[in-house]
This record gives sequence, C-alpha cells and structure tokens, in this order.
Amino acid sequence: MEPERAEALKLLKRRAGRPLHVMYSMPPGTYSPDVPIDRLWKDGIEAIKASGLLAGYIVFHPARLREEVKKALRQLNHSLKASGEATKPFWEHVHADVLGLGSMHEYAYWSPHFHAVGVGYLVNAKDYNQATGWIYKNKRPGGIPLSVRWNEKENRFEDDVYTLFSYLMTHAAYVQGKRAVRTFGYLNPKHVKRVGDQFVKHYHAAVCPVCGSPVVRYWFKDDEPDQPEIGIEGEQRPVACRICGYNYKVRL
Repeated sequence: MEPERAEALKLLKRRAGRPLHVMYSMPPGTYSPDVPIDRLWKDGIEAIKASGLLAGYIVFHPARLREEVKKALRQLNHSLKASGEATKPFWEHVHADVLGLGSMHEYAYWSPHFHAVGVGYLVNAKDYNQATGWIYKNKRPGGIPLSVRWNEKENRFEDDVYTLFSYLMTHAAYVQGKRAVRTFGYLNPKHVKRVGDQFVKHYHAAVCPVCGSPVVRYWFKDDEPDQPEIGIEGEQRPVACRICGYNYKVRL
C-alpha cells in the first residue's frame, strides 16, 4: 500500500469513534429556491468534508418551521400530554395539517441545510466559518450510541441511529429518481466492499407484553408459512426478530 493511503487508513481508524450528528447551514441568501438541487448537493458535500468528517450519510432539508408554528405545535403537544394522549414530532403534525393552515408554505420557509451522520474529528467551528462561510452545529457532541435495544411493548429492535433517521426523513427533500440519503467520504460505494455472508447480529423472540408468551403468527408446513386449516399437519412457530449484518472492507 502506498504511504499516503496507509496514512489515510490510520487516520480513519483513529477518528472512527461514535458517529456524530452535525447540521450544516450555508450563509443566508446564498441559494434561491430555483437553484438546481444537484448544485446544492455538490456544495453541501464539499462543505461537510471540509469540516473534518471522513465518512457518513447526508440528508438535505430545504426548509425550517416558522417560529410561530413551532410555538403552536409545542402548545398542542403539551395539551396532548396533559390529556394522556401521545405527543408527536412537529413534522408529523405538519403533514397532518393540524393547525389547518392548508399549505406547507404557511408552516415553513425556505432555509436549505444539511444533516450529516458520520465519523471524524470536527475542525474549530470559528475557523471553519471563516474559511467556508458555512456554519455547523454538533447536535450530539458525545456521539450517537450504537447499542441496540429491544422494545418489548412493540416487539421490535430500536436504536438511536434508526430513530434519528426516522425523524430526518419526515421532512427530507425528495426528487423523483434521486436519492434522499447519500453517502460521502469513505462510505461512498467506491471505497466500501462487502465481504462474507450475511450473519445474525441480534436475535429476539417476540413475546406478548402482557403474559410473556411467544407471539405466534404463522402456521408452518414444510418450512413454509401457510394459513391454518382443519386437518393440516404442521406447527405454529413464534415470530422472531433478527438484525442481520455484513462485514465491509474499506478500499482506499
């Protein structure tokens, strides 16, 4: 391996701790709503790389909620909580038009920005702003925990990365034929190669949250799920939840 590539690999290993969640904003008025989205993505990826992140995923958000809307939605969630009902993220309320404003433009205003989840070591924020004109905000200075939890009530796995992306995608920019989530740096497909077969990382049998009995969903016959019928020979098997994964090799 060439010396410069060896140093890049050492740098990646040294900086690849917990992934960070960083929000990037360009100077106000830099881009109008009619700017081609490909240019926004190109400039955004360059700005993210300049901040010190080495690899990760990016989501583009074209707008932000108006302050008066956030205040009204905050009051709505307080009312829901007080009445014993479940609260919801602001953008779920917006999609349901709970305030009756009728148009997305009444809820939000054009304010393009990017969210990156990646690994690396961020350069000084002031130096970064002076060099690029952009600003970043480290939303999770301690990094995002990678542990996986079992949600007994809903019989599913959950983790902080999944929860974060579930929220980010509620108001991500979508253009037909384009990816809403993109990779950058050493997570770009040209740098990553999958090696080995799929393996099970976590396994958990789904159980009833009340009595603890296995949750049975299918009737199996000849290792294929089928609908139960009178006289059929087979067995009911409990539902199992698995998280499967692959090993990847970084190609510099």
